[in-house]
Amino acid sequence: MSTAAQSTRTRERRYLDVAAVAERYGCSEWTVYDRARRNLLPHRKHPGSNRLLFLESECDAFDDGAPLAVQRLARGGKVVRPRAAT
Repeated sequence: MSTAAQSTRTRERRYLDVAAVAERYGCSEWTVYDRARRNLLPHRKHPGSNRLLFLESECDAFDDGAPLAVQRLARGGKVVRPRAAT
């Protein structure tokens, strides 16, 4: 596999934490939590956990203008990700 392909695969699976997302968007961590709560950022919240994870490739797609789709999971979990292009 080429280095470029490996870099793309790594980026697709690389997770960012709240601090990294706050730095990426030039805002506070509180703002990231608030935007995630309102489903305004792509993220994952696992059932039974308060931790938020952000897939870097989904943040890139969101930055490029992709609309978000919300999938609610049992026990308070959810996945907010960019919708696939149709």
